[in-house]
Amino acid sequence: VLGVHGTLKEAEALVRAALDQLALDAPWATGDALRVLGDIHLAAGDLAEAETAYRASHAAGWDPQPGLALLQLEQGQAEAAFAALERSLIGAAWPTLQRRGLVLATLAKVAARTDRPGRAREAIAELETQPQRWPMASIRALTAEAKAELFTREGRLAEAVGELQAACSRWSEIGSAINAANARLSLAALLIQLGDRIGAELELGTVLTVAKKVDSPR
Repeated sequence: VLGVHGTLKEAEALVRAALDQLALDAPWATGDALRVLGDIHLAAGDLAEAETAYRASHAAGWDPQPGLALLQLEQGQAEAAFAALERSLIGAAWPTLQRRGLVLATLAKVAARTDRPGRAREAIAELETQPQRWPMASIRALTAEAKAELFTREGRLAEAVGELQAACSRWSEIGSAINAANARLSLAALLIQLGDRIGAELELGTVLTVAKKVDSPR
């Protein structure tokens, strides 16, 4: 999950410098660095560059999920995103196991968005019934976003708002301004549906502030 201090361009420069060093000192970690590079491009809205980085990560023997699935969502390929995440969960390689919680939480969100409420609840239950296994704020934030997606599909908009507010708090706890901004965008859309235009404007104002801070055209 992306947490950026400074601008996205600065983050990209750091990762590219790390890639050069990794090629010499730790080539096995190159795939993970390429995955992070894909996350940075995705946050900036550079979808073609993000896809190139994720494909290179996969070619280097790494699992680029859940970033690749999030890219596919941006591209309107929700079904492909769901299938890719399910495949990722089957994997037994260390990179896959290490990120299983993030992949599972993202799967729950995509499952809800693709009208698979049963699969979404199943993934959420796995995460929430084993809190000691998934204590990270990032996973809890993603789980809250998945629940918000599910509640929205069920017309439970007030409950969805509560989950998105929780997600924003979790992301803010770990300094992940971009992920918090994404949650705020979803929150603003819900507030508009509920007729709370002032609340929505406040959320959008915060998103614009973050966009300027990290220099994200997206």
